[in-house]
Amino acid sequence: MPEQVAALKAWRSQTKRKLTKTQVDTLMGLTQRVEQLWDLALRRLQIAEQESSRSLHLWGREEPAESSAVTREQIEEALADPDGAYRRLRRVMDAWCALWFWPLTETQVEPPSIDEWLDGLTMLLGRDTSNRAKTRAGQQTFQDLTDWFQLGDAEDDDRIYSGSKRAHEVLEAHPWLVVCEQIASQQGFFHWELDFATVFAQGGFDLQVGNPPWVRPDVDSDALLAEGDPWWQLAEKPSEAARNDMTATTWRCLGLKPWC
Repeated sequence: MPEQVAALKAWRSQTKRKLTKTQVDTLMGLTQRVEQLWDLALRRLQIAEQESSRSLHLWGREEPAESSAVTREQIEEALADPDGAYRRLRRVMDAWCALWFWPLTETQVEPPSIDEWLDGLTMLLGRDTSNRAKTRAGQQTFQDLTDWFQLGDAEDDDRIYSGSKRAHEVLEAHPWLVVCEQIASQQGFFHWELDFATVFAQGGFDLQVGNPPWVRPDVDSDALLAEGDPWWQLAEKPSEAARNDMTATTWRCLGLKPWC
């Protein structure tokens, strides 16, 4: 698909042009909005971890009449809200990753220009509210909120003050975000800083254990052969002929057949 490849390369070249002062100022404001929304999402996850519970009906135990705990259904509903801070951040992060996977087969929608990208992000995230009158009276930061429902009210207020649009309005105005959403669904992007916000707020992980290993596996064949004959570790720079002669003997000592 040479024409599509050429068009995508041309688009990529345009995105690498030096930004104007207006574009830089817009990006600076968006970085502030990302921090503000991350604080909201972080507080949402913190309260969810602290108050979430699961009611198990046990014979002989009296169930409390009322409980202030947050249910799993309430947590899932809040985190799935397309207009919530968590989902707005995720949509932006998914879009950034999706642009690296833009399909050549997409002929109806073009990837965004720099201005379209900035406009889409501004509609999703809103504008910086740090210079406003410190949100509601008596409220300093989102971290001061301790009630799940109070946090929901604060999130609604933040959306109004920042001027961010509803998700369906943004998708209608920027079809390229719809394509990004489809790509993200296929690729399954994972955003550590968002999904493990409570961990990163405390400085990050203390230990990570995973697979595959990051060190390339290596085999010291001479050390393995030395299990049958110490010659493989004691001989000083043996010739290839000497090594070949010793190979069959060592394998016989080990009771194994040499590989082909």
